[in-house]
Amino acid sequence: MSSAHKWGWSVVLPLLMCSATLASRSFAEQRVQPPTMSETAEARLSSLVTLDVPDMRFSAREDARTASTDLDDSAWKAIHPNEEWLESFVWLRMRIVVPTQIHGYDIRGGRLSLSLSLRGTRAVRFFLNGVALNAGQEREPVLLTEHAVPGETLLVAVYVASDGEGERKHIREAKIHFEASNRPDPAVLGQEFLVAEAMLKGLAPSDSEHSQQLSTAINAIDLGRSLNTGRKRVPRPPQSTKALIGRL
Repeated sequence: MSSAHKWGWSVVLPLLMCSATLASRSFAEQRVQPPTMSETAEARLSSLVTLDVPDMRFSAREDARTASTDLDDSAWKAIHPNEEWLESFVWLRMRIVVPTQIHGYDIRGGRLSLSLSLRGTRAVRFFLNGVALNAGQEREPVLLTEHAVPGETLLVAVYVASDGEGERKHIREAKIHFEASNRPDPAVLGQEFLVAEAMLKGLAPSDSEHSQQLSTAINAIDLGRSLNTGRKRVPRPPQSTKALIGRL
């Protein structure tokens, strides 16, 4: 190798290493950025109407009674999100006792849905109290009841199939969602904040006036009061938020 060639690599390699280091630092900085005001508000508003499924059980045995309320599943293995299995099919069962409140938000008379997100699966079938449900696509909320009755127990059985054994599968998350029929949905309000923020970043990144309007709209929601007060209603979306989205 010529001395000129060696000299060239002696210059290029440090430059490449420096570029890689800067890129790595930039990526790390992006990952550790704190959530924005809109993201924080959306997460807290969504938590008003979302609850983790408290108990799930798992079996890879086929049984004609698996979806039935009469089946004793006390010997089934308890399973939690991110626990893996390798079988080609499994049954999941969960008993959901309808609460009076979710994080202080009264849910009587509202709609309850189950959202189940899975990895590595092909087909999913849902059963409620032994009856097959028409709706039921993985990740799409499955309606459990139109009118929530505190204290009522809902038995949900889920048949989960995959392409074959040996592949790793797991539950990403399992959540209960509540939707009131006569009150504004806090989760929808949170989504409005995220949409407004994204539109500002994309269409008017230097518009401080509209950014201030969004901050004012978020601050108008008393999140602490909404999260901790039983029957207090979540405020309706501030008009400034709707107007802001309409102008962008």
